[in-house]
Amino acid sequence: MDGIEILRSNYYDYEKNYWNRYQALRREGAEADAPKAPFRLAHEETLNDGSFDNVFFYEAFRIFDKQIIEKSLVSENPLVRILALLDRRLGKRRLLTLEESMEQELDWVRVFYVIRMQAEGLMVIKKSQEEPPCRRSHPFLPCGYVDHAWAASRTVEELDAVAGSHIQEKTV
Repeated sequence: MDGIEILRSNYYDYEKNYWNRYQALRREGAEADAPKAPFRLAHEETLNDGSFDNVFFYEAFRIFDKQIIEKSLVSENPLVRILALLDRRLGKRRLLTLEESMEQELDWVRVFYVIRMQAEGLMVIKKSQEEPPCRRSHPFLPCGYVDHAWAASRTVEELDAVAGSHIQEKTV
């Protein structure tokens, strides 16, 4: 989005991150209770960081396509939740009711919430240096108003700086 990479669907990056996490979990003794636990935990942590193999995207789309939008919005899979946020069946009123649940959401999933809010005209990014209407620790959530999230009072560059490790510059 605008030269910024939000997600990384790259087999090699995913495998590298996955195996590094898996090895760390094994060193910590995560397989003591369940032998397959380190595999599952390594996958979940890698996916939560926004790195995945394209096979996982196809699986997420298959899951999303076969269930109602309400189930997709609360899915354990963040890729399914993203697809639900971008779905046209999700109207403006429902988007506004999701504001509180976005507080617990992964940073890179909240980016898609902001994209959808902007597309619906519910949030506008302004190029100003005013103080934000609220002081939340996360930049992608509305502050109780319809179109004035903390992010709305910041420039795109400031949002990129705050998002930090979850959004990396796209290599061209």
